[in-house]
Amino acid sequence: MRWTLCLLILSFTALKVTYADLPAFSRSKSFDKGDYGNFVAQPYRSTSFSVPRLNVFEKGRSCRDDGLFVMLTLRGWSVPQPAPIIFDGHGALVWTDPTYVQPYNLQVQTYRGEQFLTFWAGDDGVKGHGSGFYYMLDSHYNLRYKLSGGNGLDGDLHEFYLTRNATALITVYQTIQANLTSVGKPANGWIWDGLFQEIDVETNEVLFQWRASDHLPFTDSQWGPGDLGSSQEDAWDWFHINSVEKDERGNYLISSRWMRAIYYIDGTSGDILWTLGGRRNDFKDLSFGRATGFASQHHARWHDGYTSITLFDNSNPGPGRPSSGLWLDLDFEKWTVKLRKQYLSTNKLSSDSQGSIQTLPSGNVLVGYGMEAQYVEFTRDGDVLCEVHLAPASGFGSASVQSYRTSKYDWVGLPQTDPDIIQINGTIYVSWNGATEVRHWLVEDALTANATNYDFHEVKRVAKDGFETSVSTTGVKRPYVRVSALDGSGNVLGRAPIVERGEPPPGQPETMEEESEEEISLKGGWASNGNNEQALVIAVVVLVSALTLVGLSYSGFVALQHLTKYYHYKRANGGSALYEKIDALELQ
Repeated sequence: MRWTLCLLILSFTALKVTYADLPAFSRSKSFDKGDYGNFVAQPYRSTSFSVPRLNVFEKGRSCRDDGLFVMLTLRGWSVPQPAPIIFDGHGALVWTDPTYVQPYNLQVQTYRGEQFLTFWAGDDGVKGHGSGFYYMLDSHYNLRYKLSGGNGLDGDLHEFYLTRNATALITVYQTIQANLTSVGKPANGWIWDGLFQEIDVETNEVLFQWRASDHLPFTDSQWGPGDLGSSQEDAWDWFHINSVEKDERGNYLISSRWMRAIYYIDGTSGDILWTLGGRRNDFKDLSFGRATGFASQHHARWHDGYTSITLFDNSNPGPGRPSSGLWLDLDFEKWTVKLRKQYLSTNKLSSDSQGSIQTLPSGNVLVGYGMEAQYVEFTRDGDVLCEVHLAPASGFGSASVQSYRTSKYDWVGLPQTDPDIIQINGTIYVSWNGATEVRHWLVEDALTANATNYDFHEVKRVAKDGFETSVSTTGVKRPYVRVSALDGSGNVLGRAPIVERGEPPPGQPETMEEESEEEISLKGGWASNGNNEQALVIAVVVLVSALTLVGLSYSGFVALQHLTKYYHYKRANGGSALYEKIDALELQ
């Protein structure tokens, strides 16, 4: 009885709830079936950003309580705003900037003792690679460095890695003529050659360059030319370099997708010192082929004092060959390799392209699935802690929503812009793109728009809630409102422009603006569509009350379930809904 009455109170409260960010879905079957669309966007009011609302499957809170931020670079045919994106551990937006179109590989890297957001952006439609620039933003989101490929070549999207020597490693693709008779093509054929460069960040000068065709035969490629290779327009991408890392010895670890191999390159001569996997594998596989049988792999990285390697194994597409993260142990005395751990998602997803693997400070391992809109965090022993879908699982395999790599980092963002604010029908919506240190919003009022600090009067302090926080103007007595961002110690970090107090229209919920059903559905948020729906919900509440009063507690419980489902459906999908469809939704 008490539980039923509590739910009744919550139901009445829901009629006039303010909303800004919506929480991430939790194990939503409806989301994954695509019932809410191919891309479920957050319904922000203070900004025009369009970022996804996530669907989270988790075991415990360790994925969201580690204090790290999730870094993504969303794109795909269902993504309305391709952009670099930072989420917090709860799935709330922290920062995005859609002016950087078609971004790849958002990370936090250190350059000369200072942390930077780094990524590539440009044209990613160049035959499976890219032509663009490398960006380094400081903690204020100011562009401090913009690098290009060296020696007159275009910078490729696959890698941008800052070394301990304050240099940058990048991948480069170049069309050149080559003798392809060994693979049944013309002597004057054409290839996309795979290169990497080490460049000076300050001057963009090339310090070292390596070219695959100088060191390997075309017959080692496991991606045949087919109809390609006869002209520059149809050059054959025979190598496909996709990651580079430099070690303390000054040598380089690189990954080649089409060779299905990892190479260790001498940092002076460029000679290949050894090969893991591929046709020229130098290691005895102690794991029955599982340590060297990777295919189309990405993101090779050193660990454990250069004695182990992680990589994302895309694997051969098809049934029974899911993609996974691999951790491999190498013995350079016995020249053996052994699979330490395979990180395999519960849905055994296969990703045809892209992907990443990262070891976290906690010891957990984060795996991003590239072309597929999913990332998974594992314990070091391989147990799944959380699985996050950026888009419905029904769209997996369609490339509708992608993120080249997924990573997590600590980050302090201190934007020098003002917070964004809008007042709608007596509710203020406020956000501050990129601000990581805001804990509360201070609401003050004044008699005039040009009032000084001493003329403002504190009304309330509201805890920051997600990216965008909604604040009712209830209690505001004066016509003008100022909202300030406060850190954990109560210091003012920034102030939004002053807005008018506003009043809710007569007979309408104080927090809702008039929108069409289509607009609400596209936003993915819950909103009122007028008095008819309010009347429907109120009628259900009255019915539940009557059932409860006459002792039909089970009937009241069932009716409350339906009402709660209806409320959550409205928040998730928007617009009027057939009741039979609500019946099919899970109670979130």
